[in-house]
Amino acid sequence: MKPSTLITALFPLAIVALALRSDSHPLAHVRGLGLAQRQADPPVIQREECRKLVSDGTGNNNFVACDKGEEGVDGCACRIRNTQVRCTRVLDDGTGNSSLESCQQNEEGIDGCKCGETVATKEVIRCTRVLQDGTGNTSIEQCGQNEEGVDGCKCGKTVDIV
Repeated sequence: MKPSTLITALFPLAIVALALRSDSHPLAHVRGLGLAQRQADPPVIQREECRKLVSDGTGNNNFVACDKGEEGVDGCACRIRNTQVRCTRVLDDGTGNSSLESCQQNEEGIDGCKCGETVATKEVIRCTRVLQDGTGNTSIEQCGQNEEGVDGCKCGKTVDIV
């Protein structure tokens, strides 16, 4: 195959790859995390969950549901569980690379969009710097977003559990 034919054949794939890496593209990745960019966080659903640990007699322990009225009896404990419904679809660029794209609940079942309830999270920006004491020991210190770039302070997006 001539080099010019090969370039012509690969050009559309190169355009797709560049589009997937572009910061202005809806699939832009969060720097350093490799996660699909989150749009707006969906509403948090609060549920009270009661469960207890039960042994099956063969050395296996499993959590089973219990009622609110049983709280404090036989190890039954209740807590508030924060969840969110998240919807995603897998995109394949045709070269073996894939990425996740957020989709809406009303798109479920369309073009591979799947929704499910998951642990509630929120996107936050964290800033840290590495400190060295001169004897080979290092530690990590939090710094303010306004200090980014000063004395090694670096900021990045991450997620926290709600």
